[in-house]
Amino acid sequence: MDPDFVKRAIDLLALHKMNVLHWHLTEDQGWRIEVDAYPELTSTGAWRTEADGSRHGGFYTKDQIREIVAYAADRNITVIPEIELPGHSRAAIAAYPWLSCTGDSLEVPHDWGVFKDIYCAGEDTTFRFLEAVLLEVLELFPSEYIHIGGDEAPKVRWESCPKCQRRIQAEGLHDAHELQSWFITQIGSFLADHGRKLIGWDEILEGGLPDGATVQSWRGMQGGRDAVAMGRDAIMSPTSHCYFDYPVESIDLERVYGFEPEPEGLEGSGRILGGECNMWSERAPQELVDSKVFPRIVAMSEVLWSSKSQRDWNSFKERMDWHYSRLDAWNVDYGWEAVPIDLSCEAAAQTERIMVGLDRAIAGIGGDVFWETKGSQERISRAFDAPFEVTGEGALVVELRRHDVAVGKPWRFPLAGHAGAFQPVELDHALNTYYPGGGQQGLADGRLGSMDFRDGCWQATQGEDMGMTLSLSEELHVDSLSMQFYLYQDAWIFVPDSVRFQWSLDGEHWKGDWSIQTQWNGADAFAQNETQGVVRIAVPVNSRAKYIRFEALNPGPCPLWHDAASLASWLFLDELVVHAN
Repeated sequence: MDPDFVKRAIDLLALHKMNVLHWHLTEDQGWRIEVDAYPELTSTGAWRTEADGSRHGGFYTKDQIREIVAYAADRNITVIPEIELPGHSRAAIAAYPWLSCTGDSLEVPHDWGVFKDIYCAGEDTTFRFLEAVLLEVLELFPSEYIHIGGDEAPKVRWESCPKCQRRIQAEGLHDAHELQSWFITQIGSFLADHGRKLIGWDEILEGGLPDGATVQSWRGMQGGRDAVAMGRDAIMSPTSHCYFDYPVESIDLERVYGFEPEPEGLEGSGRILGGECNMWSERAPQELVDSKVFPRIVAMSEVLWSSKSQRDWNSFKERMDWHYSRLDAWNVDYGWEAVPIDLSCEAAAQTERIMVGLDRAIAGIGGDVFWETKGSQERISRAFDAPFEVTGEGALVVELRRHDVAVGKPWRFPLAGHAGAFQPVELDHALNTYYPGGGQQGLADGRLGSMDFRDGCWQATQGEDMGMTLSLSEELHVDSLSMQFYLYQDAWIFVPDSVRFQWSLDGEHWKGDWSIQTQWNGADAFAQNETQGVVRIAVPVNSRAKYIRFEALNPGPCPLWHDAASLASWLFLDELVVHAN
């Protein structure tokens, strides 16, 4: 992000009474802060080669950082830097290979995920490096707190590193999790000696929480609860409400407004310092940040500056309608506040039609809607003021306007009108907190998961099998069945080990068998694949049926070649499409 863009973001934060900017300055994919003691951090670590061969990168000079910190202070905003450790450190390791357990020369990665090469905990030189870096960071940032990350640090290298194993023995630790706690304690003590406090993501609770550490709870609210119970402070930023890099399909404006940073029933002497909305930018270049952050940050501001009893969604919506004029005046390229499409349960099984309408919760909206099938588009609504029908599979392309101002970019909603849409579903797996995918009905609701696995349509489990039984409205002649899977190995998302489609007239006697066993398109489920996207399998049925059953077996822990080796893999599904006549 350009320095001027950061200043503009600070202006917009100030206008909405946000008083802290948490600035994530180091990552696997780039080191973004100038450090005099280690110039290779920016000459090497700040640059990566993308998959298409292009070069991407850059960093902030010390003078730029000083200017931005002062600019924020003039607007009553504190800038808290984050220097990631011990994980998310591949850019630093690319600059100085001796920082890792293996010493191997590695490039700054262009892909995203969790990498097994992290700072070596067994070498004293690692800590001398981090202390030198932090000394220069402390000189630039006068903030009371320094964020050190502490999240997503695989222990596979530490477990096989003789130096790390000697450290575990010498310090009387039990395992690599306690080694991470020891690692962070060393950094926390260093910061305390220089009059600063440590913040870390909730993984720092694993293996024992270092003295004086504040926990930022992102994997739900429990990390914050645990910190308070231990007498420590916490910051609440769960993915369920606060991750603004997530699409509005999964976190819309109303969901943000329903966030409660101080949950009921807290125990202990710690306290919730506040809440935070996170804007991770690996999938949001500078020109998309506005549409991700706004209008959701407006709801977050009201949540954080008012008590629960003072908040009223209907009142907020009315005031928000006026506030869009201010955002227009400030040239904020805001995005959508919610998914505007409302899929009705008026599905006709025989014709495979579904009814679509506008979500009336969105005020002042107009626009055009197109139905796209096999490369052709048909305008099906101009006024956007009455429900309409679509048949079969395709995508709604929606262009929204508010007060005659375009809202975000046109959006594509993949849909499937089919005989199983909105029919009763029984799930064989528990809904995952992070990826519930529309809940109980989510695998048969007419929405197809898109290329973004966080779009709210994909239903997922980690380390578990998935399955469902669908009851059709009547006995039908079923032509075919299909299911979509998501594949993104960098994010630990693998295709199933095997899947099975079955069908029945009475729910007791089933036809169909395993359609795929251990092979996926001719390759093992764990064969290395850099593809990110949607994989679909369809099976012919040509039989009468009243009940449909589907099962997918998890392939097991991530394989040895993977950066998350031995950790549980994910399955992502959506949707069980039933074509009938």
